[in-house]
Amino acid sequence: MRRSRYLRNPNALPHRLTRRDIEILKSIDRFKYLSSQQIADLFSLTRQAINKRLKLLFHHHYLGKLSGQLSPNLFNSPCSPSGLMEQIK
Repeated sequence: MRRSRYLRNPNALPHRLTRRDIEILKSIDRFKYLSSQQIADLFSLTRQAINKRLKLLFHHHYLGKLSGQLSPNLFNSPCSPSGLMEQIK
């Protein structure tokens, strides 16, 4: 059975943030909401590459997803500006 794209995987493998992950998170924090296509364009990545990164960031609670009624590929930061962004600076 396929897992919903809006449910996090509780058994996600450990993940170490890369510099690019941190830059992606900073961009999303700056703009508040970005689509996967906008993030791919900002970082000159293929859709496949960015989807893989975003999936990992989502499952490890670095990113949130908005309801599919708005857009299935729209990401936001679930943390307050003083939360996660202060930790990774």
